[in-house]
Amino acid sequence: SGILQVRCRGTRRFETASASQQANHLWVAQARLLPDDETVLPTEELVGSAQGLANAIATLKQQGNAPFLEPYRFEDAGWIANRWCEILPISVAAKQKLMELPDPLVRLKLVDEFLRSKGVVG
Repeated sequence: SGILQVRCRGTRRFETASASQQANHLWVAQARLLPDDETVLPTEELVGSAQGLANAIATLKQQGNAPFLEPYRFEDAGWIANRWCEILPISVAAKQKLMELPDPLVRLKLVDEFLRSKGVVG
């Protein structure tokens, strides 16, 4: 069996209503679009997470790996939290739970607490 490497660009939030695996192992799901996050500025205490993400992106770019497509939205707490969720070394289940949180500031606050606990943000 071969390995298929796919890079996707997500543009909308969604949730799956049902999912099943077919006999050929292909997963099929019904999805519903969710409303976009409200654009909310990171609070003063969370600005470090935005700066830390900017630093991480710059470092990854220098290594030849641009992890996210532009435009970058460092003024958007939900965008910052979601991008951190994509690159943090945490389980897929934890990433999913974080990204499902409806309040972008709560999402970023939880990510910020994790980053601080690991010494990524001071």
